Amino acid sequence: MPRSKRTLSNQGLYHVYNRAELGQPIFDSDSAKAVFLETVLQVSETLAWELHAYAIMTNHFHLALTTPQADIEVGMHALLSAFANKHRAFRGTIGHVFQSRYRADHYPLGQLAGDKVDYVHYNPVAAGIVSLDELRYYPWNSYRLIWQPSLRGRLTIGPMLGALYGLKDDPDGWHAYEERLRLRMASAERSLTDDELFGLARKTKAGGLPEAVGLPVRAGMTSDGHRQERAAEQERILGEALAAAGILPEDLPGLGKSAGVKVAVAQAIQARTLASSAWLAKALHLGSAPTYASCYARPRGQAVTKST
Repeated sequence: MPRSKRTLSNQGLYHVYNRAELGQPIFDSDSAKAVFLETVLQVSETLAWELHAYAIMTNHFHLALTTPQADIEVGMHALLSAFANKHRAFRGTIGHVFQSRYRADHYPLGQLAGDKVDYVHYNPVAAGIVSLDELRYYPWNSYRLIWQPSLRGRLTIGPMLGALYGLKDDPDGWHAYEERLRLRMASAERSLTDDELFGLARKTKAGGLPEAVGLPVRAGMTSDGHRQERAAEQERILGEALAAAGILPEDLPGLGKSAGVKVAVAQAIQARTLASSAWLAKALHLGSAPTYASCYARPRGQAVTKST
């Protein structure tokens, strides 16, 4: 049975997650976690994703994000492929790194979206890796960056606090969110006391915004519309790259599959988009995607010695 198309959206929040093949500990070292996080941030920057939260566990990950260009498919393909290639190269292994297809559950901004961000944040606590107090300093979860604004970079934690919880991005708002998280975890095991509920209400009032705020509202578009728009943008960039290289589209079939000028054009396109190897191979007549990938692996500027 063919896979169903995902619903693409440039609004709301995606909870994205996936597990390693056979539950293998692919993130068992700090260096592996760091490589994955770096890849997440690179893709987020390239596509201008709004990354609200992340958790990198031993054998799986969670992301909470918004895709302003409705490109969850393109971004996740690039992210998982890039990390899998690095993982296989480092470990000297072959085969799948991740288990089946990633999940990308979509929620409108509101309580359900807030619950998912909470879930991402307390994942290491629920797994017994750290306590909630220790989570402030745990490097592989975005919760610590609530308390360290100078280290957030592109993470949209401040706007997330306002849009999903009505909280200020200051110590009062941070403490209110911490209490929310603490009581959410406690409520999974027992009923909350009146004192706990009143305490949460006091902190929420102290850390609350005077009026509601939201994330940017963008014009809606159908999923097929987003795909067509993205395809047209890639075609436009392809045309610009060919023109810059002095190549006409009709000249491509006559050039060698691994011709250096073709590889250079492909590199120029990938510097501006996350076009897949398969798309580039077809658009530039590079042969198969694996053939293109082997060409692309050459250091830039290295002479091309084979042309077929």
